[in-house]
Amino acid sequence: MSSPNQIPPGWYPVPALPGQERWWDGHAWTSRWRVVRSPHNRCALGFGSPAAFLPIGIVAAAFTVGFLITMIVLILGGSTLGAVFYGVAALLLAVMAAVCITNAIYGFRLRRERRALG
Repeated sequence: MSSPNQIPPGWYPVPALPGQERWWDGHAWTSRWRVVRSPHNRCALGFGSPAAFLPIGIVAAAFTVGFLITMIVLILGGSTLGAVFYGVAALLLAVMAAVCITNAIYGFRLRRERRALG
């Protein structure tokens, strides 16, 4: 029988990482972690593999630069409609690149913090 002061096994919040919980097996902390789904941490950032989001963000950023260059060439050539199309496409790609790269950075940082906590 366990002593009355013993903490029972279960998921417990990690004070240094809001929105994260770690499993206590009744004797020691395990390597099991989970994300707590609450209204306070339901943002799109930080979910998924950061290794997958970083290349997507870099490719989107590269396309953004290409679209901006094409837009400038079209403006200099007198094609206003084409320049508007490429400008809007470049803006959308820039937003996608920013979200993907931010997600990757956040994910890598979270992964590093988890390793530091053991």
